[in-house]
Amino acid sequence: MTDFEDRIRKSLRPAASMPVPVAPLDPDDLAARAGRRPHRVFPARVWLAAAAAVAVVAGVGGVATIWPGRGQGVPAAPIAPTHSAITPSAVSPTPSVTASTPAVAGSATVQVLMFSGRRDPVATLPADVADELYAMLADQEAAGLLKPSDAPPADNLGFRGFLVTPKDRSQPALQILPTAVYLQRAGDLRLDDPNQNFYNRVYDAIAPQLDPDVRAALPSGKPAIPTVGVSVPPQVGATATWTLTRPESIDAHTVTFEVFATRLECASGKTGKLLAPVIAVGDKEVVIRIDAKPRHSTGDTCPSNNPVRVRITLPEPLGHRSLVDAACLVGEAVSTTACANGAARSKP
Repeated sequence: MTDFEDRIRKSLRPAASMPVPVAPLDPDDLAARAGRRPHRVFPARVWLAAAAAVAVVAGVGGVATIWPGRGQGVPAAPIAPTHSAITPSAVSPTPSVTASTPAVAGSATVQVLMFSGRRDPVATLPADVADELYAMLADQEAAGLLKPSDAPPADNLGFRGFLVTPKDRSQPALQILPTAVYLQRAGDLRLDDPNQNFYNRVYDAIAPQLDPDVRAALPSGKPAIPTVGVSVPPQVGATATWTLTRPESIDAHTVTFEVFATRLECASGKTGKLLAPVIAVGDKEVVIRIDAKPRHSTGDTCPSNNPVRVRITLPEPLGHRSLVDAACLVGEAVSTTACANGAARSKP
């Protein structure tokens, strides 16, 4: 006999010995009922059996609830589901919080402040140019060149500067005029920029994004972006600029001539190896690109690199066309002193 059966058996014993009250029978009452339909009289043992059955049911229910035995007991009423019993579909999903990804189109926007009654044009400043601007600003600040100032001029008509707003909000916004840079940091500050280093870099980077009428309204002194009637040879190496060794010798019959090519980047004073010149001939100009061979070096100093003599041979006589340095049409050299006098190296 198992423990469970033994507990059932013991629960029946008190029910079997339970006294059952029986009302006494009155003979007169029995005689009065003689004419009625006789009722069925259950013997005492039947009542005892019924009581035992009630006890069994009650006992089994109690045992099943209190003594789970080998399995889990059957509860008398539904219980709240445990955490593990909750299915994923029954739970409202919690939206995940993800970090926003910064846009990769550039690290700053440039608003061209134009008092013209129209909406100011907005352009994107590439990340490398923005990084260069703030590195230059840090150098100027370390040199003590940032000075307290009044607010930028706001009463003049027309161009009021480039408003550079970085995506990195820890950096200040810059209002860049041709010869000055304004910013706010515990008050208005001004950096004088007579060489237009800040202005030229921003202009060169965003000019292709601006409409011609906007570019025409910008102050003089901006780096020129000439329009040429020939496809500019693409850059394939490191930037280098070139100048004529003998400008006075160039004429309409010129086919062969020599130039001095100079690597633009810091290279400890050495231009090094150059790539072969690439020549594009148009109706009004001959565009020549001379790139330097890429280097894989760090820690170079920045004295002027030595010029390297390069021989150029045109596919036909120059005629009445200009000789143009491709590096001064677009790219990092445009705002440097090498291109300060424009891209044309000779004119007819």
